[in-house]
Amino acid sequence: MAAAIPDNFSWVEKEVLAACAFPSSMENVQYMIDHNIYTLVSLTAEKQVCSDGITDEFQVIRIPFRDYTPPTLEQVELFLEVVRETKSKARATCVHCAHGLGRTGTMLSCYFVQTKGMTDMDAIAHVRRLRPGSVETAEQEMLVSHFYSYWLQKQTQGEKSASRALVGESETSPY
Repeated sequence: MAAAIPDNFSWVEKEVLAACAFPSSMENVQYMIDHNIYTLVSLTAEKQVCSDGITDEFQVIRIPFRDYTPPTLEQVELFLEVVRETKSKARATCVHCAHGLGRTGTMLSCYFVQTKGMTDMDAIAHVRRLRPGSVETAEQEMLVSHFYSYWLQKQTQGEKSASRALVGESETSPY
């Protein structure tokens, strides 16, 4: 099958993490496989990616949330775990939403907070340099700031108390 690059595709960390708009064809999926991307994280609730018949090794992980809204901290943690697990298998992950900007940019910013030790604002600025237009709403920016605070707490107080904070926060906060 011929391969076609997905709309708004770019690597944000070479051979580890890429991002794109909704991959609308089997040729887009083939492009990913040709570039060692075997895990696609779909943030869209609106529609689903079809990868039937490509290869059993290609997986689509759905972490859906509405357009122009932020994910929950639990969704961010799941995304980061998927990227870690895929990287441990020497394969890459691609994340997408409808246009590869708002929801995708929010997750990418949290990825850079966790993996590169960036501040919330530095991570957002970095993602916007790599993918102009990313992180589209104030609520998405606030989620990255909230994740940054959560991540700092996790680093300074340890996993156990941060996990308790995560549970407590999710009961009282939309983030």
